[in-house]
Amino acid sequence: AKAAKKLLGRGPSLNRRRLLSVYRNLNADCERLRQDTGWQPAPGLLQRLGAAGERQVIEEEAAITQMTVAD
Repeated sequence: AKAAKKLLGRGPSLNRRRLLSVYRNLNADCERLRQDTGWQPAPGLLQRLGAAGERQVIEEEAAITQMTVAD
């Protein structure tokens, strides 16, 4: 998001805190989905998604820093 905003001069205003809030645990109940489809979430799914999101944010911040240094 930062790279797009920098290149285009417009875009979403996301910082690390806002982005991580997207991945927060909402404690949503999926019982209806289980009843209707038999679907079961993978064990530890929320933790893996959160960790992946944090890694992605760190990697993107590093890439933006490199782009800024190169300019």
